[in-house]
Amino acid sequence: MDSVTELEGGRALVVDGSWAGEPVRLINVYAPSDVGERQELFPRLRPQLVTSGTIMMGGDFNCILESGHRCGTRAGEGWMDDGAKLLAEMVGEASLTDVIGSMGADARNFTCSRPDGSVRSRIDFVFTSRSVRIRQHSMVTVHFSYHRAIRFQGELTGKFLTGPGTWKLNSSLLGREDVQEELRRTYSEWQDMKDTFQSIGKWWEWVKGRIQDFFKNVGRKAARGRKREFSRLQQQL
Repeated sequence: MDSVTELEGGRALVVDGSWAGEPVRLINVYAPSDVGERQELFPRLRPQLVTSGTIMMGGDFNCILESGHRCGTRAGEGWMDDGAKLLAEMVGEASLTDVIGSMGADARNFTCSRPDGSVRSRIDFVFTSRSVRIRQHSMVTVHFSYHRAIRFQGELTGKFLTGPGTWKLNSSLLGREDVQEELRRTYSEWQDMKDTFQSIGKWWEWVKGRIQDFFKNVGRKAARGRKREFSRLQQQL
């Protein structure tokens, strides 16, 4: 164990250490039930997901990430609130994997249930970097709580799984006025998030990834537009 940081008392704890000689960051979360308070906590977690080490983040996030994660009297009621959307965005940005995975249409891997069984939800998660290979997982009943614990076994592969090669910026996009305007607006929003990071350096590392994602999305849209135009011209011929 190298360091322990309490981001918010009783809500978020970050532990940096090592596993098999590799840097590991453990994050324990107990999110508030109020969506507004979750929206205040989750941005503080975001910069903690910017690290070169392996991440394992788990706890009670007090929100569901799929419509099938809740059943009972409140099933389907605002299943993807703003706090859940923010969490899903953060998990995606950090390329984290849900240890349990999708429940499936008929699965009942609920982690929390009212005593009368009227509402069952999956609001507890464990997310790991893709460098962790999950061998097995299970739900464990805890007699002193309405929640079930998530237990898993995994191993560190020693390498991070990557995508299909090196990305290159399509420089032709830089000359488009609509792209320039959208980037200026989006960058202004990123600047408002500086205070949620421990340093400007860490914020900038995060921004560089967002810039890449921005141009990837714009490039995909442009490619789809060219393909539609090509199909239209083919039909005319």
